[in-house]
Amino acid sequence: MTELKENDIWADQAASHPGGKMLTKRMIQKALQGGWLANHCRLLDLGCGSGETVRLLRGMDFNAEGIDLRADLNQAHLVRGDASLLPWEAESFQGVLAECTLSVTGTEQVLPEVLRILEPGGIFLVSDLFELGCRPSWPEKYDLELLYLENATPCLRNYISEWIWKQERACPPLCLGGRRISPDDLTYYYAILRKRKGAGYFNGTQRISDGVRNAGL
Repeated sequence: MTELKENDIWADQAASHPGGKMLTKRMIQKALQGGWLANHCRLLDLGCGSGETVRLLRGMDFNAEGIDLRADLNQAHLVRGDASLLPWEAESFQGVLAECTLSVTGTEQVLPEVLRILEPGGIFLVSDLFELGCRPSWPEKYDLELLYLENATPCLRNYISEWIWKQERACPPLCLGGRRISPDDLTYYYAILRKRKGAGYFNGTQRISDGVRNAGL
């Protein structure tokens, strides 16, 4: 977890991740336009926080639920629990969202659970931080088919600028992959991936070109 994300300023914000509701809507609309996601289907928000995204999705007529270690049990459709041990049956969701979740959780524990609860052909929507110029190998490792990728780094820059404005001090380094990294060395992407059968296991970090669309994470 990072100091930036833990700060009470962001806990009080309706948009607790870069891009907020606007980016969530853009991801959903892109998935609908691509025919990768169906209206009114069942979606899970992984690391749902206060449930803002769940409420947004339900307002868009999706059957949305959320899970978080600190979920408010008085809020409808939220479950308090661990993303590495999801309390749902296999193949019970058509889509899973993870907005700034994978960077603060262990992908080795979380992604097998995401794949377990997703139906074959189900969609995994991700927006998260990445070290500038690098990408993780987990999409290939878990044999996820990349359908769409977009650089959303301006959302991160706006997020950090607002933090600095309210805190009146420089943004601290963020913890990514167990290392403290300057915000200047981070980029922000959103991706739409699809579950498919089979799994290829790869290790290491691969390169990406900044600004790429419809290419590998």
